[in-house]
Amino acid sequence: AEAWQGQGDIYTVMQRPENALLAYQKALESMKDPSADVLVKLGTAYVQTGKPDKGTEAFNRALAAKAGHPDALLALESVWKRE
Repeated sequence: AEAWQGQGDIYTVMQRPENALLAYQKALESMKDPSADVLVKLGTAYVQTGKPDKGTEAFNRALAAKAGHPDALLALESVWKRE
């Protein structure tokens, strides 16, 4: 899971959200319990690839995994402001 997350982070820095999206999905698939941090990163990649609804879903899953997660809350606010 950590390797996939690291790969997603690298793709994010390289501004390749499509690749980051796939890496974060793989990271989550390899985890027993979903990580709120990875879910936020996945949601951000969805938003960057023009899929804000899927991004919102990932941010909400992050909040379910860790109530009050600050990055998830900020990301949701950002999506709401865009709409």
